[in-house]
Amino acid sequence: MTPAPTDRPDRLGEYEVVREVGRGPAGFVRLVRGRDGREFAAKVLDPRYADDAARVLGFEREALVARAVAHPHVVRVHRFVTHPDLPTPFYLMEHLPGGPITRARGDLPADLGRLADVCDALHHVHSRGLVHADVKPSNILPRADGSAVLTDFGLSATTAGPVTTPNAFFLDESPAGPPAGTPGYMAPEVLAGGRADARADVYAAGVVLYELAVGTRPFSGTNPFALEYQVRASDGPDRDGPAADVPDPVWAVIRRAMAARPDDRFPTAAAMAEALRDASAPLAAPAPPG
Repeated sequence: MTPAPTDRPDRLGEYEVVREVGRGPAGFVRLVRGRDGREFAAKVLDPRYADDAARVLGFEREALVARAVAHPHVVRVHRFVTHPDLPTPFYLMEHLPGGPITRARGDLPADLGRLADVCDALHHVHSRGLVHADVKPSNILPRADGSAVLTDFGLSATTAGPVTTPNAFFLDESPAGPPAGTPGYMAPEVLAGGRADARADVYAAGVVLYELAVGTRPFSGTNPFALEYQVRASDGPDRDGPAADVPDPVWAVIRRAMAARPDDRFPTAAAMAEALRDASAPLAAPAPPG
């Protein structure tokens, strides 16, 4: 029996597979090349879910959301593909070879600028009546020009307001079930069972900022329950240990973004973007002559 192209390392439908880029719980990403030589990142739904209609619909929704909220700092999705020889669909997006944003890059002013780009993208997403719900370093990819883009809208959900994007009837179907996200980046009110709104994305961006500035996450429970307890019991991160060396302007952004009460955070992601750029300015300025 000839294996389906999804199981072959060399082809994905009409595209040549160059290599695998990453793998997650629900699928994988491969670098592919079209007949014209253009390269894309292809995100493929795991064949295990071929008969799971809800998973397939959610995967299509993920691609549609990213296209519908088109913004300079949202990853560009080119097309959604179903192929008769493939058990599950895939979608093509721009290929960003640098890997996710990390502190290992060692340039805090540049990282502040990249995170400000992402906050601009989040503000755009929020203005369309949506929340990303999974802001974390692995979903922030730098571009070669020094900017960054937000990726992976698989957990995005609608907020209380109207959805103002194309195909709003489709996007308004938010994922069902308990609050979703990555525990280390979820806001206290979301961990408590509340619905995520724009301020939950701001909180997650604050956790990313802490991680970029300090090198570790602010809370590190040994299991999900301990982590949830730490987050919900805290009024924000402590400035001790390695966090003591974080510059004051950056720490002020972290503390406000990660405030325990949503009303105490930045009112919008755009306000956080502005604060990040203000905080980066003195760090990027050349030192005065000695």
